[in-house]
Amino acid sequence: MNEIAVRISLALAKNSTSWVVLNLAALYWRVNGNATRAVQCLRAALYYSPRLYKDIALSGLASVFVRTGFFDDAITVLQLANEIAPEVILNHFSMGNALAIVGYYEDAILYYESTLLHQRDFPPAKSRLKTVRCVFMKQYLSRLDDELVSGSIGLVRFKSLYRPEDVPLVDPDVVDWVMNDKPLPVEKKPICLFSKEKRYC
Repeated sequence: MNEIAVRISLALAKNSTSWVVLNLAALYWRVNGNATRAVQCLRAALYYSPRLYKDIALSGLASVFVRTGFFDDAITVLQLANEIAPEVILNHFSMGNALAIVGYYEDAILYYESTLLHQRDFPPAKSRLKTVRCVFMKQYLSRLDDELVSGSIGLVRFKSLYRPEDVPLVDPDVVDWVMNDKPLPVEKKPICLFSKEKRYC
């Protein structure tokens, strides 16, 4: 690690405005857990980067924001990164992660799906898409159930609303597991993004 730090330091001594080296320095500080230094390097990298490559620094900033709990800021800079480089799948995937963390599951699903449109074989996007669909379905069904119990909708209206084939973006295989509160089979269990609350997937 020290050799990398020395090389980055020498490169910055030669050219302190190199956006490539500034991004590398930011990565070094992120790996070493120094968010303040990482943000300083990313701000400089953002300033010196050509417009076509500003998404790299923005994506790095988003990562720091997510790790430090500034989720709305992460979403804002990822929106900019996606505007600058819509073809970069990591920007789509990162946006899906940030949206899922704050509970915008429908939007997260769209970004995971757009990640898979760009690269069909991307296992992290597939597993997180499945997880978020599961959480979204659980919330959707819970909301319908609450409305039924509270009497704000009648049984006939409930039956017309609950049609799994009409629920947007929901994996039909998840319906039975969620409805019956069963654990997912081990071979189908996705990686959950969330750890603070009880999850059903």
